[in-house]
Amino acid sequence: MGAKPRTKARAKPHATIRTKARPRCKASLCAISLRSDSAKPVKKAKTKSYLLGCARCRGGPLGCDRCRRPDFSGKRLRMHRGRIVAQKACTSRRKAGPSPVRISQRIRQGLLIRKPWINMILKGQKRWELRNAPTYKRGPIALIQSGTGTIVGTAMLKDCLYLGEHRAGRWIYKKGRGLLPNFSKHRATMRDVKGIGYSRLYAWVLSDAKKLATPKPYTHPPGAIQWVAITMNRPRQQ
Repeated sequence: MGAKPRTKARAKPHATIRTKARPRCKASLCAISLRSDSAKPVKKAKTKSYLLGCARCRGGPLGCDRCRRPDFSGKRLRMHRGRIVAQKACTSRRKAGPSPVRISQRIRQGLLIRKPWINMILKGQKRWELRNAPTYKRGPIALIQSGTGTIVGTAMLKDCLYLGEHRAGRWIYKKGRGLLPNFSKHRATMRDVKGIGYSRLYAWVLSDAKKLATPKPYTHPPGAIQWVAITMNRPRQQ
């Protein structure tokens, strides 16, 4: 018998070593969970709203003489999500006149001030109230006009500064706190100080002075000269 034809030997593929998958540690699993949680949420597209005008002009391109005014407080028409919606307009100008100020419940003390000086404080022209003794009170106080029995405003008492004293026939002031350099803060002259008869000067620093729309009466205790405990007069119920 004849010899069999030789065939080329097929090359055997390299054997692959299979290894078991190592379990991941807890730290890596936590990192994966944190990455998935920190994914930013998809933002929704905002719907645009178009201004149409007021109910009178019905969305005219130029508006009317009513809704073009800056103090217009009526309702404007807007196209929002395919529907016409009425929206109240925001007024850019405020009405003239002082804003109403209410006496808060935390204001328990009132300061008695005479007429020319209290008007300057309420107008913002006077920030220092000159007294002959220091005060340790701080916070909101009521401003009382002497001799009227009414509260006319409120203010914040922020600080008390020592200015100087009268010795050997002349005034000795602390550096930078003389009457003349700080005239715009207290509005008092040397004649006013001599007329009162002070021997020492302290400046009670006031801020945020506001005038009440209508003065409110209070019960004045007997003997009160400087500070008054606030107790409001309430009408009796019959």
